[in-house]
Amino acid sequence: MIPLHVATIEPKQYLFLFQTAENCFQWFLTDPNFQKKRPLTDGAPTLPLAIRQGFKRWEGDFFSLLRCGFRYTLPVRDEVGCNALFHQMAESYSSSNGRYLDAELGHHCYVDFASDEALALWRKIR
Repeated sequence: MIPLHVATIEPKQYLFLFQTAENCFQWFLTDPNFQKKRPLTDGAPTLPLAIRQGFKRWEGDFFSLLRCGFRYTLPVRDEVGCNALFHQMAESYSSSNGRYLDAELGHHCYVDFASDEALALWRKIR
């Protein structure tokens, strides 16, 4: 299962954000094989609140979100784009032409300029 987003803390560990219920987003720590998950937070009702919760909880551990590129909306590409989440990057890079239908937006999108670290992690866990 692909996480919604990924963050890192020091010493180098990956934290994975999953939606565990309709209004519950939680950060998890996994084993090196990405098999067993251990919840690290109680959960937040929305995705932005869960990300803020991560920054607050691991502030002293250099919490940072993985750079997953920029998401552009089609048919008319917005020239600025916005930061992509890990699952959006995975959907875009999994398709043959880079386009995917974003159910939340109701538009086709694509992601570009994902970091090498994000792409390597996606290849490892898919």
